[in-house]
Amino acid sequence: MPSIPSRILDAVFFIYPGEEEARLGKRQGGTGFIVGYPVDGRPSHYLYLTTAAHIIRAKESLCVRMMLKNGEPYFLSAKQEDWWFSDDSDIAITRLQWTSGIDQLQFQFVHIGLFMRDEWIDDFRVGIGDDVFMVGRFTPYDGEQVNVPTVRYGHVSMMPERRVPMGKYGDIEAYLVDMGNRVGFSGSPVFISGSPGRLIWPADSSLPPQPDSRAFMWLFGLCSGVFPDETPVFRRNENGEESKSDFFSKGYTGMAIITPVHKITEMLESKQLVEDRKRENERMTELLKREGDDSKKMQIPFRFNF
Repeated sequence: MPSIPSRILDAVFFIYPGEEEARLGKRQGGTGFIVGYPVDGRPSHYLYLTTAAHIIRAKESLCVRMMLKNGEPYFLSAKQEDWWFSDDSDIAITRLQWTSGIDQLQFQFVHIGLFMRDEWIDDFRVGIGDDVFMVGRFTPYDGEQVNVPTVRYGHVSMMPERRVPMGKYGDIEAYLVDMGNRVGFSGSPVFISGSPGRLIWPADSSLPPQPDSRAFMWLFGLCSGVFPDETPVFRRNENGEESKSDFFSKGYTGMAIITPVHKITEMLESKQLVEDRKRENERMTELLKREGDDSKKMQIPFRFNF
């Protein structure tokens, strides 16, 4: 597993039930990350806050905590009505709007060029056993009043050939990843990586695995949660005999549920978001005509190349 570049850590933000909890660093909420989508004809990007839908649906209004260039926290209100939700996946997206002080934010983004494509799965023989990692919020220690993301590592355990049950959210398309997971990591970006020398199996089953000289690191998906486990509770009578009760002890299997990255792509290229980008581009173009090409005077998001 290669070292993790700091720009991936800086693409992550934390989510809290409200601003008070965010200021105090309460052990509640989840994680999200910023996606950069290129602006047509300009060397800039629309910036999308991306996370798990079940986090945003949990409350009408939440608080996103990011960091300023001076090391201080920045609090951004995140109303449920401002987000787009996937119809069949655990994904919520909103476009980062311009507000006072946002040009002082310290962050990076995950460019859509880093999204793993379906054709690469076959070309690079991506599959069970490959290395993955996710960057998120370890609530027992997440920096308290500042964002300190934590990285967790694991391996692909199941490809999304069958839908995975996710409680009240129904069955979703997902990978299963053998990776330590807990409350706070929902919404985290999950990456897959391969180093030179990684063994791949040839199509001819009579041949041994061959080392691959190529390396890669792509966005693999979004952490939607951890696969639950229910252990039956037994009761023992006065004679020492055991019998199964109607109760279960809930726990976790250690299997993380990962929504595939192509579901994020589907949302970004949906009719709603395409139309929103068109309207925003028209608005920005009109502002440029009126104000001139002065990014400091204009203070509009896509004039900044983060």
